[in-house]
Amino acid sequence: MGTINNEDRFQLKVLPGQADGEKSIVPQTTYHAAAKVFVQHNTTTDKKMHGGRRAGTMEAHRLAIPQYDIKAGGRWTADRGRMESFYMPSLPSNSAMGMAGSLNKPFYLKRNTVNPSVELQ
Repeated sequence: MGTINNEDRFQLKVLPGQADGEKSIVPQTTYHAAAKVFVQHNTTTDKKMHGGRRAGTMEAHRLAIPQYDIKAGGRWTADRGRMESFYMPSLPSNSAMGMAGSLNKPFYLKRNTVNPSVELQ
């Protein structure tokens, strides 16, 4: 397992300039802190505030974790709402894999079944 160097850490103040830890902060403060992390990693996204939430939801979906378990793990409250509408992948991957006959087995693409013409070799 690797070590964590100082270069790997981010020094972000959660409540910059606030002496009172109970006082709420404006959304722009959180947004700018999240945006700073993306900039430091040379990454662009239009979902800075909830990037981790979306990535976690998509990874859980990729691992075929049932939606009700994803909701429980992410503390989603609505029966049908934001998680399905905004955070879940919009591609019907299970349907596509099922139609291809690969829902419960690995997808395999045959290779080297065609000999290309001499011009393409």
